Amino acid sequence: MKLKEDTEEYREAVLISVLNQLYKERVIVFFKTKKQCHRIAMIIGLLGLQACELHGNLSQAQRTQAFLDFKEGKFNYLLATDLAARGLDIKHVKTVVNF
Repeated sequence: MKLKEDTEEYREAVLISVLNQLYKERVIVFFKTKKQCHRIAMIIGLLGLQACELHGNLSQAQRTQAFLDFKEGKFNYLLATDLAARGLDIKHVKTVVNF
C-alpha cells in the first residue's frame, strides 16, 4: 500500500490502523529513524498490542533479547530501523512493512 502525496500527514495513523486491523501477528516494520521506531512502539503499546523494538539506542543485550522474543513469538510486532535489521534471519514472518 502506498499513500498519495496529499495524505502523507496521515502516514502514522494509517500504519497503526493497518497493523491493528489487518496484520496482527509475525509482523516486522522497518523505519528510517530510531525516533520513528520508538514513537510507533509507544503508540502500539498504548493500544495494547505487543511490540518490541530493535534499534541503535538499545544495548546489545536489549537488541538480542528483542530479537529472541520476537523469534519465539512473545511479541507480534518487531519494530526496527533499517540498520539494526541487517542480517535478520527470522522464519515464519507473515508481513514486512517499510514505513
